[in-house]
Amino acid sequence: MATQTIDDTSRTGPLQTTVGNYLKPLNT
Repeated sequence: MATQTIDDTSRTGPLQTTVGNYLKPLNT
């Protein structure tokens, strides 16, 4: 579920993309 939230948020906010980059490797 975390990955879905990151994907949706990264598209709506450029700042979240940076946060998503840190969370993406953690989820993977």
